[in-house]
Amino acid sequence: MALRTLILDFDGTCTDVPATHQRFLDETFRVYSAAYPMVTLERWERALTAVRAAAPDAAWMLAKVPAAPSGADPYVLAGEAISFLNREDGRRDPQPDFFTEPYKLAEAPFRPELVSVLEAADAMDLAIHFISNSDTKKIAGRLDSLLADKPALRAKIKVEGNAAKFSVMELPWDQTFPQWLRQRFERLPAEAARRLSRPIYLRRGSYMRALGTVWGDDDYGPSSTLVCGDIWELDLALPDALGCAVHLIERAPPYFTYAYELDAMTAARRGSSSYDLNGLLARLRRELASS
Repeated sequence: MALRTLILDFDGTCTDVPATHQRFLDETFRVYSAAYPMVTLERWERALTAVRAAAPDAAWMLAKVPAAPSGADPYVLAGEAISFLNREDGRRDPQPDFFTEPYKLAEAPFRPELVSVLEAADAMDLAIHFISNSDTKKIAGRLDSLLADKPALRAKIKVEGNAAKFSVMELPWDQTFPQWLRQRFERLPAEAARRLSRPIYLRRGSYMRALGTVWGDDDYGPSSTLVCGDIWELDLALPDALGCAVHLIERAPPYFTYAYELDAMTAARRGSSSYDLNGLLARLRRELASS
């Protein structure tokens, strides 16, 4: 079916995370060690090394279930390093917010090709949506700045933040969803094909709810949608299982894409990958030419 919708992840997909990753890690250590002075720089670096070494079988456990490889990006890496140190020191109480300030101070720049890709997608008459774990207002504000001289394009782009893609859960039973959407979700297996020592969970109800805001009552929505992200398990595994076309932006060092993610893309029904968004644009043009 011809593509009608493009869904983009934000952090890492449309931003150059390696450009500011060390600043983010340094600022996170500063904030964390101010709260817990027993966490020295040596211990912090040891924790980061341990988390990197354990990935991808070690996972991001923000919601207490495996959500993504623990070394996929600096945000996940820092979170898991803090969890590692908290366990080591026996801290179990609710923790302060260690990430908002570092994220703001180490804002990753947009990929230089993003604007041209958005313009091309719009010219192809694709509906453009962002779905991200990041805050809706943050993403909208950054897009406002990026596209300040292109108000017509900016007005067409929709943002669904706070998607909690990391949350493995069922669709809430007491909330109304289109019947086709609930049925499609309920037919999903609990996990994708096993490629690691741990499961890769598919039934991420919060992410499904965000996707549902894009598709509404259109049960052809998944088959006419391409989803682009930089972490297979977090961004693309569910859309692939739903029948979407998927495109993986391969991560740059020091956050390499893992072999199991590339294997999953090879096995995807409608999958492709590239090192930047220009590869996504080439994919969109191939889709348009073949429709």
